[in-house]
Amino acid sequence: MKIVQALTVKNVFGLHARPAGMIAGIAVRSKSSVKIRYKNETIDARSMIRILILAVHKSDDVTFTIEGDDAQATLDALTHAFETKFGEA
Repeated sequence: MKIVQALTVKNVFGLHARPAGMIAGIAVRSKSSVKIRYKNETIDARSMIRILILAVHKSDDVTFTIEGDDAQATLDALTHAFETKFGEA
């Protein structure tokens, strides 16, 4: 299964260390391939450092391409993280 979905960053400081670590953690636990596209760059979501280098800010959209057997569960976990602002107030 392949899913392509855009998610909007809602937390104040964008994809800084904590959210990047959460995204990478979800990707590492997934059996699926998880890619992030932001502007003109696509990266492997398993790399926290690569996520940080993207320098994604609040209200920016990132597009996830998730391909594999647990793609929907992975997207659900990512969507929950984004919707709850990565546990930030």
